[in-house]
Amino acid sequence: MSVWPLGDTRVLSWKNFLPSPAKLAGMRPLYVCFAALALVACHATIAPPVVPAGRVLPAPIPPLVGEEQIGVALKYIDRTIGTGAPVAEKQCVFVHYTGWLSDGTKFDSSRDTLPNGQPRTPIGFPVGFGRVIPGWDQGFEKMLVGGQRRLFIPYALAYGRAGRPPVIPPRSELIFDLEVMAVRDTLPSAENRPQRGPSPQCAEWSVVSDTTKK
Repeated sequence: MSVWPLGDTRVLSWKNFLPSPAKLAGMRPLYVCFAALALVACHATIAPPVVPAGRVLPAPIPPLVGEEQIGVALKYIDRTIGTGAPVAEKQCVFVHYTGWLSDGTKFDSSRDTLPNGQPRTPIGFPVGFGRVIPGWDQGFEKMLVGGQRRLFIPYALAYGRAGRPPVIPPRSELIFDLEVMAVRDTLPSAENRPQRGPSPQCAEWSVVSDTTKK
């Protein structure tokens, strides 16, 4: 910007207040900085609100911020996905199994032979009636006949704090390898036998295996 001598009268123009091209080149980094600050300010104004962690529940349940923790979890790994009928609640499922403690001790298996050398047969039970440990009542969900699964059952879904000594120590996690052999309807009431326990009951494996082979 020029400095005029005293007494010099000139018409002012907006161009007189612009810096020279050389000064503009020197001020370019300052303009870039202002532009960056303006961009940050714009982004700050449109940033989405912070949503507190935790599940959003419908009213009238009051909100509670925090991370959900898992208390008791039944875990499994599917070895083979079956291709037969699905396991359904209130039906009988017939299963081959082997059970271990978490230290590797095998405590039972339907694939072992009996003292007389005869093979053991699959166990059958009606699903959802509490005839087995809770981990078994829940552990066959979404399985199909022919499916193989490994279950990891916490003690709360197995034999509890007391366990079942001397075979199952207190607070024992149980690990089972399972194979679903068949699924059948429970027996009609007229075919139930009191000596076999309460209703509903399942057919003998010998009967089920005969129909499976046909």
